Amino acid sequence: MRVAVCLLCLVVPTLLAAQQREAVFPSHVPLERYRFVEGANADIDASAAIRLNPYTVRSGDTLEAILEARGIQSSLRARALVLEVNPGLMDSNRIREGMTLVVPEVDAASGRDRQFAIGSPDSVRRTHETALALSERARSVENAQASLALGRFSSALERSADLSVGMSAQALSAWNDHAEALARIAASPDGGLLAAELAAEGADGLEQTMAYARSGQATYIPVSVLARDAPDQANLASCRIRYAYWGYAYRGHEVSSDHSMDFSASACSRGQQLLAAWIPHGIWAEWREGPTLRRSAIKKVTVKPDLAWEIDLPLQPFE
Repeated sequence: MRVAVCLLCLVVPTLLAAQQREAVFPSHVPLERYRFVEGANADIDASAAIRLNPYTVRSGDTLEAILEARGIQSSLRARALVLEVNPGLMDSNRIREGMTLVVPEVDAASGRDRQFAIGSPDSVRRTHETALALSERARSVENAQASLALGRFSSALERSADLSVGMSAQALSAWNDHAEALARIAASPDGGLLAAELAAEGADGLEQTMAYARSGQATYIPVSVLARDAPDQANLASCRIRYAYWGYAYRGHEVSSDHSMDFSASACSRGQQLLAAWIPHGIWAEWREGPTLRRSAIKKVTVKPDLAWEIDLPLQPFE
């Protein structure tokens, strides 16, 4: 009798280790998420454009000085953009000589006669709308526990868009997706208790995320995946590791392509990815044995920046 066991080890480096690394994860940041803004209402300032360029840190440099020399106000939102385009940087306060960073600057054609403020108006607008919709959902659900938890989460989500928090557009997008998943769960006939549990976890996690954003630290954590000891019949060339926010994955593997993503793994052998901290994810493997598509069980994972741990996910058919 053949015994086939595959171990998927998902390792989250500690903050200290991550701070020592250069940007090893590819960055695909839609720059249109960020615009120059002005005024108390963060209206779009169309007089200048944001550009990204590499810069090698010199002795005595600070990120504040680097940004200001390029016409950028050193706000938390600007630091969030720097963290987003430099995924190997875990703390914007800890740059070192010789490090190569991608940094924003004002388009030279626009001139640099003043300091420009970076904002993320579309992300902020979506966050306000999502928080309002979730607050309305909280008032309409019959489960009292779910109503309270959803209300608390929607309040935290509303605050997360504030400029004084400095959340990145990437992080705001992730928490909006999570909030929309919670609203769907709360609206389902049997979703009250699960919505209450996930909303309570989400509120706590979002508060943690905001604390990290305020301190200039990354809210996306680099995660490594390695699969070993695959079944003999498995065609590893067809194997992939998938993940989705737990709010979408909790019902099973049939997560829509809009909400499921692939690890950057090659044939399930190894891969690297950035996952949003404090949001629970569902992670599973898919591979083919002959003509049959196999899936592993879905593992619920909540990535935390200050932990390093391994998760066993046997590459054995779950269904």
